[in-house]
Amino acid sequence: MSSPLWPAHTLGDPRNPPLVLLHGFMGCGADFLPIAAALQDDFFCLLPDLPGHGENTARDWDSPLSFPRLAEEFSRLLTAFGISSCALGGYSLGGRIALYLAHRLPRRVEALILESASPGLEGEPERRTRLETDRRRAALMARIGMAAFLERWYAMPLFASLRAHPEALKRITAERARNDPRWMGKVIVELSPAVQPPLWEALPAISQPALLIAGAQDAKYAALMPRMAARMPRARLVTVAGAGHNVHLEQPQTCIRLLRDWLRARIP
Repeated sequence: MSSPLWPAHTLGDPRNPPLVLLHGFMGCGADFLPIAAALQDDFFCLLPDLPGHGENTARDWDSPLSFPRLAEEFSRLLTAFGISSCALGGYSLGGRIALYLAHRLPRRVEALILESASPGLEGEPERRTRLETDRRRAALMARIGMAAFLERWYAMPLFASLRAHPEALKRITAERARNDPRWMGKVIVELSPAVQPPLWEALPAISQPALLIAGAQDAKYAALMPRMAARMPRARLVTVAGAGHNVHLEQPQTCIRLLRDWLRARIP
């Protein structure tokens, strides 16, 4: 079963409460298959490929990506599966999108899970600097190709903890190398935190129950996500030991337990 708009993996009985999980930059819906496989007895898990990723490239190249457009397409995705509202989770880029969707479409999102995610950049100088950086990254991808770009990408301090998981790092690097560098360049610029509507001021209005997950070895997000949680009225923050930016990959059993227990307590 798949949506004509966002190709998606599905696991579980469609009569169960729906859980939608959004992957990170350069990933695909299949990234969450191990997590969804453990949750499928309780939830109907929907794992879409975000625009430009995986199988979601049969779309108009000239039509710009934007967060409002993602909201429209996400709403159509739920409608295609007969879902009125869902628990929505996202990792990194997927988490930024999930937070925006919870703000923009509150009736569609009844519970929110954010892993290593940000509400955006607070200041205009910071946004200008980040946009320049992401434009350079897009140009670099186009020039050297995905495989060489990925070597540099995963050498960043943000992903240092992945080096403790060499087989997993090798696998995801090979998977992400199959991406089209043109699409990845488009995504990194047009869905950059620099152009994301900043949501710091909107956090107090996010009324859904929210689970925020950060890796203890991810210095940036282990510091940022407590600030988010403090502003969200129904947020619970969990910092996972032994994990960095990619918690669900580095500590999958911990992530599964967190999601199962938290969702069971909030979704009938």
